[in-house]
Amino acid sequence: MQNRISDKNKKELLKFAKKAASLGNKLLLDTHRLTPTNFEEEKEKFYSSNNYNPQFKYKKEDLQGYKEEINQLHIRLNLISLPNDLRNYLKKYLNDLFHLYTALEVLGTNEFTLATKKIFHWDIDNIKNIKRNLPKISLKSSKEKPLDANAIRKEFLKALKEKYRIEDYPLEINNFNSHIISDSLTKLKIGARVKRNPNNVRRLIVHEIESHVLQKLNIKKSQNPLLKLVTYKDRMVYMEGLAVYNEFKTNTITKSAYDIYKARLEAVEISHKSFREIFNHLVKFISADKAYITTYRIKRGLGNTSHPGGLSKDASYLEGFGLIRKMEKNDEDIEKLYLYRVPKLGKLLLKYNLLSLKQFLLPKFNS
Repeated sequence: MQNRISDKNKKELLKFAKKAASLGNKLLLDTHRLTPTNFEEEKEKFYSSNNYNPQFKYKKEDLQGYKEEINQLHIRLNLISLPNDLRNYLKKYLNDLFHLYTALEVLGTNEFTLATKKIFHWDIDNIKNIKRNLPKISLKSSKEKPLDANAIRKEFLKALKEKYRIEDYPLEINNFNSHIISDSLTKLKIGARVKRNPNNVRRLIVHEIESHVLQKLNIKKSQNPLLKLVTYKDRMVYMEGLAVYNEFKTNTITKSAYDIYKARLEAVEISHKSFREIFNHLVKFISADKAYITTYRIKRGLGNTSHPGGLSKDASYLEGFGLIRKMEKNDEDIEKLYLYRVPKLGKLLLKYNLLSLKQFLLPKFNS
């Protein structure tokens, strides 16, 4: 088929993309969904014992109708005349939506691990290879006084306003997930109990604002729903990979952050072990609090955390960093990831004239 899609099919494709992207937003395995309702209670029990594994509970959701919506999208896609490579990409996206739906259906059970393996299928040998090839750099720990959540929010707002003239991006102090900084589709959430030293805040501006937020604003500005059709794994790998790459590029990476990225990769590699066993391993080279959170992140989604597996998305940070470094080595255009996030999607959209490369936001690291 020629590298052209008729106006009629393009119109139908954009309608399809809008519906598919909307459903994708509803099925994300996000921080809010994955936070147990008894997080604090189980943390206390864990520290009160030498052998206890947390027993997490999750808010139940009504997922009725999502499976049928996915089926209807498959039918709708089959009615649009498209080149095979683009059609196959979109089918893969719909299959990913089904895997996300399945994972949400079994959240809190032992079946969650098997369900998420269909989303994040990591090669353990590749993880070991990533560990061997990580940059060997010497980083010092910071002795500066840490900033609290409100002070961090002010620094984020300052960066958005002074460097990018953005004054209306939502930055929320989060009391529910009070221990972390997380981004959702439309806002950045800073945990109410979060404290970070000034060096780490500078790193977070690069990671959260000058990587994630700029990408989201570019997608919003483009008004192209096709840019939202990225599988969950690709979204995590390329977005987090770019953010970590930018930390190294700007020399804002800190010892504590690098240690955590490596610990997350380590936790994925040994995710077959129990919560307690993973924690006992990680606490040998990071603090107890950080070891607990890192272990918790890998065991999210399970009810009984003595069982193997969990959610292995934390390999995305250094796996993605390796992919971006490879792009750099091959002289591929990294800047365009600020618009289309994933190279394969970008190439397909450009190939079939479905994406305009008009001006989009890029980081101003040196300003």
